[in-house]
Amino acid sequence: MKKLISFAILATTLSATIISCSKDDDSSSNQECTTCKSEKDGNTTTTIICDNEDGTINVSINGVETTLPGSYATYILTLEATGANCN
Repeated sequence: MKKLISFAILATTLSATIISCSKDDDSSSNQECTTCKSEKDGNTTTTIICDNEDGTINVSINGVETTLPGSYATYILTLEATGANCN
């Protein structure tokens, strides 16, 4: 009986350890994101900028996404300086 209880405790501890070690930082739900729209020659460009909080940002321009090194705030200020409307 002692071995059965010990095994149950070990299995529970191991399960909890495996679950807690899995990736639990869903970046998409915790990211701060801003959408900017700009227009040139009648074409509207939608840019979504998300801060990864690790010195990189995810930038999606008309649905094409890439990760870039840089500052979230600086990227937004640069877009606004070129006439984009960010919110």
